[in-house]
Amino acid sequence: MSCTATTAQTDEAKIKRMSKLAPELVLVKNYSSGMHAILGFALAVNLNPDVLLVDEVLAVGDEPFQQKCKEQIDRFRRAG
Repeated sequence: MSCTATTAQTDEAKIKRMSKLAPELVLVKNYSSGMHAILGFALAVNLNPDVLLVDEVLAVGDEPFQQKCKEQIDRFRRAG
């Protein structure tokens, strides 16, 4: 996958908004398993996948994050 610097910055902003993790995503090694799942979901949905397999990610995070996940999945369903 290739992208321009502008696209990468836009994607990074979307990922940060979705995950609500640290402003700088540099200390990933210090994240809990739940934080890894949140970041993984935020990355996956912002890469516009053809197929998205979702398992336990909907069980992690707070209620607002779980709601974002459900809304994103609904958008994927509507888009086909």
